Amino acid sequence: IHQQLLKYCDNKKLVAIMEDIRGLIEWARGTPVGQPRSYDVAVREHMQILTYLKSNDREKAVQAMRSHLTSSCERTLGYWRGRSQ
Repeated sequence: IHQQLLKYCDNKKLVAIMEDIRGLIEWARGTPVGQPRSYDVAVREHMQILTYLKSNDREKAVQAMRSHLTSSCERTLGYWRGRSQ
């Protein structure tokens, strides 16, 4: 979904930044993907973002995106912390 959104992004600087860090993102994203709950939550978050984008509700889309990024970070850090104990 991330690559698809970037295809339609009208922000060349953001696209360039995302391309530069794509390998790091894929590595970090792959860590907790095997956790079914994590996957289910991420899918719901993505669907919410897409719903807001489709309805042209920019403010809610931005809010949902920020929430998703925070949630993803927390899930990934929680996974790493749990594995290091």
